[in-house]
Amino acid sequence: MNTEYLPAWILVITIGTYMIYRFKDEIYMMFNYVEREGVIENWAQAKVKGESQFHPLIAYEDVQGRIKFRADEFCKDEPMYPVGTKVKVRMHPRKKAMRKVIYPKN
Repeated sequence: MNTEYLPAWILVITIGTYMIYRFKDEIYMMFNYVEREGVIENWAQAKVKGESQFHPLIAYEDVQGRIKFRADEFCKDEPMYPVGTKVKVRMHPRKKAMRKVIYPKN
């Protein structure tokens, strides 16, 4: 058996195992998620280094009732979509705080 590449293989397997463990929720969410219809209710404006950023405030219906949250994505200078725009909210089945917003195509 050729053991010349054994340390490299051990390193690759170790790094690969760590990456899968570290991003297991993101990987799981790619294949299994809960999707809800949401709507942009408003825009939150913030000034960062003199530049305006607009974060969408999104609401959707869930079994716990109406859920509202501020999306992590933002637009610069002006809002990208009007208030009332329908969006899709994809969530991890067990970790509801882990979510991704799907915006309509322009």
